Amino acid sequence: MDTDIRMLRLDPANADFRRAVSRAIKSRVQAHVVSEEKRIFTVRSSTDPAQHYVVRLAVPPNGLWLGCCNCPGGQRGYYCQHLTASAALSERLAKQRAATKQAEAA
Repeated sequence: MDTDIRMLRLDPANADFRRAVSRAIKSRVQAHVVSEEKRIFTVRSSTDPAQHYVVRLAVPPNGLWLGCCNCPGGQRGYYCQHLTASAALSERLAKQRAATKQAEAA
């Protein structure tokens, strides 16, 4: 992934972010885990099934979710459906891990 791609703050209050979420839902975009530990995902292009984009997520100590995607829109600094689908998958996985830890502690 191009290291010059800017990480975006994943902010559900942002209208552009919400539109990207809607596009991901409408297009039924599915993210796949490359590395859960490093928060790296791949997502197939909705316009070219042979093309896969790489999404990276980060959660710095301040707790703000950040992410970037190497799709054309992501390279221009726009929220994309690949980014939001990956963030949703990462959040689901984190909740599953927390529930498993809680069940094991009980």
